[in-house]
Amino acid sequence: MNDRFLRACRREPVDRPPLWIMRQAGRYLPEYRALKERHDFLTLCKTPELAAEASLQPLRRFALDAAIVFSDILVPVEALGCRLTFAPGPRFAEPVRTRAQVEALRLRPMAEVVPFVGEAVRILRRGLDGRTPVIGFCGAPFTLAAYMAEGEGREGFGAVKALMLREPATLTLLLEKLADAMADYLALQIRAGAQAVQIFDSWAGILSPADYRAFALPALQRLLRALPREGVPVIYFAVAAGHLLEDSLATGADVLGLCWRTPLGEARRRTGGRVALQGNLDPHVLLAPPDVVRARAHAVMDQAGEAPGHIMNLGHGILPERDGARLGRGAGRGGGRARGGAGGARRGRGSAGGVMSGAPMSGRVERAGDAGRRGSAGDAMSRAPMTAAELLARYDRPGPRYTSYPTAVEFHAGFTEADYRARLAAADALPGAPLSLYAHLPFCEERCLYCGCNVVITKRRDVAARYLDHLVMEIELLARHLPRRRTVSQMHWGGGTPTYYTPEELEKVFRAIAARFTFTPDAEIGIEVDPRVTSPEHVTRLRALGFNRISMGVQDFTPEVQEAVHRVQSYELTRDLVERSRAAGYHSVNIDLIYGLPYQSLEGFRRTLEQVIAIRPERVAVYSFAFVPWIKAHMKHLPDGSLPGPDLKLQLLGLAIDAFTAAGYRAIGMDHFALPEDELARAVEARTLHRNFMGYTVQSAQDMLALGISGIGDVQGAFVQNVKKLPEYDAALEAGRFPVERGYALDADDEIRRHVITQLMCNFHLDVRDVERRFGIVFAGHFAHELEELAGERSPVADGLLTMTPDALDVTPLGRLFVRDVCMSFDRYLRARATEKPLFSRTV
Repeated sequence: MNDRFLRACRREPVDRPPLWIMRQAGRYLPEYRALKERHDFLTLCKTPELAAEASLQPLRRFALDAAIVFSDILVPVEALGCRLTFAPGPRFAEPVRTRAQVEALRLRPMAEVVPFVGEAVRILRRGLDGRTPVIGFCGAPFTLAAYMAEGEGREGFGAVKALMLREPATLTLLLEKLADAMADYLALQIRAGAQAVQIFDSWAGILSPADYRAFALPALQRLLRALPREGVPVIYFAVAAGHLLEDSLATGADVLGLCWRTPLGEARRRTGGRVALQGNLDPHVLLAPPDVVRARAHAVMDQAGEAPGHIMNLGHGILPERDGARLGRGAGRGGGRARGGAGGARRGRGSAGGVMSGAPMSGRVERAGDAGRRGSAGDAMSRAPMTAAELLARYDRPGPRYTSYPTAVEFHAGFTEADYRARLAAADALPGAPLSLYAHLPFCEERCLYCGCNVVITKRRDVAARYLDHLVMEIELLARHLPRRRTVSQMHWGGGTPTYYTPEELEKVFRAIAARFTFTPDAEIGIEVDPRVTSPEHVTRLRALGFNRISMGVQDFTPEVQEAVHRVQSYELTRDLVERSRAAGYHSVNIDLIYGLPYQSLEGFRRTLEQVIAIRPERVAVYSFAFVPWIKAHMKHLPDGSLPGPDLKLQLLGLAIDAFTAAGYRAIGMDHFALPEDELARAVEARTLHRNFMGYTVQSAQDMLALGISGIGDVQGAFVQNVKKLPEYDAALEAGRFPVERGYALDADDEIRRHVITQLMCNFHLDVRDVERRFGIVFAGHFAHELEELAGERSPVADGLLTMTPDALDVTPLGRLFVRDVCMSFDRYLRARATEKPLFSRTV
């Protein structure tokens, strides 16, 4: 028998790391889809021959080192008297939330209630004929309790946290009953021939270390103590639970599974070689080209090192995609450094391979406060965790988006055109460095009521044409001040609506730039378009000029929402423009959405998300509506009482996070998503993501130049902004002057804070030692006040938004929803303005 997997579980030497894949059976396989067309999910689980067939299917295709019986973690809960259905997700007829309900649960022998699982294991053993070991599995008590208390997996797990806080003894009793039930369930599988078992704890990550030790851990220990496990390794896999790694050692498991959020090398150090480790390739990597998959798989094994006791696996399950052939293409059929890594396979719904996919992010976001980890381990039990309402009340406040630091409200007229010329001279002294270039084309035919941009609403084409003449004058003036530095690696045209102009007019501007500046071979050249005014000729002409990225606003496809914000744009119109762009050869399409608009609802926004995913743009931005009527007076015309409150806004964001991550997108910064093969996603992996006034970018051009009214440049340590009014813009250029209105020169402390804020906003991680080396400071001393604020009794650290060590600051998954609030602690100007009227939109 191939016992490579079992030997690795025991930390014995192996010729190569064994490989199996969580959810390795599922709808990415056409043969599984054929089964699913004839039988519903529970029928597959409860019919031994069908469950064994589903388990064997991936073994016939791929050289895997273990098989896992096909079922679902919730199936055995029926032994406690809970009625379970799938429609299509799991639903219990009655949630379990009271002491009386828990006491009424009576455990019947698993051999009587779920005999089909044992029989499926026996059939699987016979079908494999000793080729690979068979893994049995169960759900962890806390994860099962989360589903039972909620009643379903769709809306989140606030109910189990509420039970924990209101009736801790009741939750403890429920966990004990589940531990006993799962011990019997795993014993059934072991008696039937399972040679290893895995415990899936999909929702342990929502617990603080103190709550984990008080509730989840004792139940796990009870389960393992009752388990007849002689010679049968136990794997414990907790999702998003890197903060619980040391505590997980106390479960008594032989192997700890790791999700991709915890680096394998770090886990090696923290566990001290006391257990084997399983994982932890990010499932999203499977969407990449085969060579990238192999490289990432090798990187995981490099982190594992040469010590025995590593099982190659994903850091969760195969992603939903119907292309099973990619596993073979991406990795080959066995052999190689990691038996093909994890290939390019994807999973579908239906708990293939035995692990529940669990509740979507939208549910967790709705109860964001439930995931908060308050204070240190010593005081975590002395205070109740915050509710979602309390988190929103504390952190939903006016705050910057930090497209710059210092923010634009600090710009002043004391920074003059002469200062700008001096900065350009300094920039010109770096002839080898590339530039970024932004051009603002502000014209629109009508105003969208959500718009916060500086736009000019007019149907007078002569006014717009005259603006282009002056824009060309600014281009020429800029080129004269940069005689030695003319290389551009990134250019973006925004607005307004650049395609308000005809293709011929846009070509005029592009050729004016191209005549004076040279684009790098890999330059990112993008433009914002409005599907309502963008013609097929726009698409083909702009591509022929060199534009390779196109971005368009959608906001929401719901008709009622579109009518309220004066932006009526159909799905079909948007889809057709994307299809034309792809046919023309654009490398990337971006779609913008906004949550928090009038009349938005969960159901309507969910439909919009489904439609956008059907289009499958390479990048998506999901912005919070910045409602600032004191700055943008037209927002006062939005219907009274139509805006969703902060709680609903958070749920809308949760839906978006859920939908795009489930569709294979990678979260980028605080409000963007990109397909895994996109360079933004690769930059996130490498923690090299950048951010400027054009948004998130991989282009690291040191200086960004801005053209047109209100444009903001970033040149040699200074921000510079052009005038906002057309007459002033025209007059300056006709006089041979740059149309500078105001700016700001950063001092040494600004540069440090800018770096800190940018790293947190882009990569959710700050390397403290790197900051100290870069700027010659002692971080703890320079930011003593800020660190105290971040880690106090009522603070981001106490609320689970941020973790801090002497070496690093890391924004937690929950904290990413409030990353602007985390960064605000480092904003010295914001503190000085604390008594002023709000200047910014709300952070949630």
